[in-house]
Formats: sequence, C-alpha cells, structure tokens
Amino acid sequence: MLVQLGTRRDMSINEVRLVLMVEDPRATQRREQYGIEVESGVSRNEILAALTDVQSGRVPADRLALRQLVSELQGWPYLESDEALRGEGPSPYAEVTNTGLSKAQRLAQAQRAQGAAQTQPEAMEEASEKDLSDFLPKWVGFSAVYLISAIPVFITVAVLTLLFITSLK
Repeated sequence: MLVQLGTRRDMSINEVRLVLMVEDPRATQRREQYGIEVESGVSRNEILAALTDVQSGRVPADRLALRQLVSELQGWPYLESDEALRGEGPSPYAEVTNTGLSKAQRLAQAQRAQGAAQTQPEAMEEASEKDLSDFLPKWVGFSAVYLISAIPVFITVAVLTLLFITSLK
C-alpha cells in the first residue's frame, strides 16, 4: 500500500506520516475532557512507530498498532487500480464529446446520433417554440449581466465625485 501511495498519489513517506499524525479533533477532545481513548486503544504515535518499522523492513512489536495502520491505509481513497476507477467503456465525458475518441468511435457515435434523430417524431420538432433568446445574439445576455454588476460601481463613483466636489467648496 505504501508503494501504491507513492506511485498513484505521488506521496513521500513523510507526507504519509504527516497525514497519519493528524488526529480527529473529536477524539482529542474526548481524550482531554473525559479521558476516553479511541476504540482501538492505539495512539497516533504507536501507529507512526509501526509505520516506521514497516518502512525499515522490521515486523512491528505492537500488533494492534499494525492492525490499525493497515485499516487506515486500506481506507485511503483512490488506491484501487486504474481499471477499477475507470470502469468499463468510455467515460461520461467521452460519451458526450468527441474529444479523445478515435475516428472509428466518432463515426459510430455520429451514426447513433443520426439514428436517434431519424426516429424522433416530427410532431416534437414542430412543437418546440422559439423564444426571444433564439433571436438575440449571446452578447446581449452577457451585457445585461455586466450592466447589473456594474451598477454598484457607478453609484460608488458618483458618490465619491459628489464628496470631492463638495469638499472643494
């Protein structure tokens, strides 16, 4: 698992130690206020000692700390193989776009889309109404957003100008 962390997540052993050293704040609060230890009964220092022993090639003396270290490393996200992460077939993004697809895949995707367009009823095409946004260019919509966003700037400039003019009198 340490090798997978190094290759897949590009983490050094010191970064792994740092992450393992960080303790849950609720567990720290319980230990300080109530004297309650974590369920496993293993401290972070013992887990780090087990990690150091494993890294140096020795078998740790504390089996509970080793068991806790293994459970924490197994709970680390995204350590599976790349195939398990990807799943079967193309990604959802590749299904929508033609970026990164081979020529044969793009051709098959175009044929599927063409077949779906031909099977669509003509009544649905006629029923779609055109609204005002279909007739106006895109810059009209963006200019309205920029104008609304610029109103506070205009107000601020006007107030500062009035304050400056009145201070001269």
